[in-house]
Amino acid sequence: MPLAVKPPACASSVSPSWPCSDDALICDTATWPPVTWPDELMLRPVTLKPSIDTLQPHYREIAVPTVVIHGDADRTVSIAIHARAFVKEVEAARLIELKGVGHMVQNVAPEIVMEAIASVMPQARLMSGVVNSR
Repeated sequence: MPLAVKPPACASSVSPSWPCSDDALICDTATWPPVTWPDELMLRPVTLKPSIDTLQPHYREIAVPTVVIHGDADRTVSIAIHARAFVKEVEAARLIELKGVGHMVQNVAPEIVMEAIASVMPQARLMSGVVNSR
């Protein structure tokens, strides 16, 4: 059975058709993604630019706490074009810029990534109605 890592703990409140409970960490990809998502989000091109063009009009709909961690030396995805623009459009977002770090911030600064995730979880749980934490 193909498995996928589950999105954040609030996934079932964002999409009631998420195929797992909020306690699950993995899911059967045969039932993912949920069919309730708009076709334009499910069928978008897999290259970065067309995906951004498709998703960008929806950025302002994001209401959950969001942290973007981006290296200022990333030559794969421009911090100026992507991360800073995203944070300007998402009211509940904040940007952590890592000086001298390239594209793989999670490998270079895992402690910062984990701390950022932990910082948004209390509010995400409140918004999702999830009370248990692991």
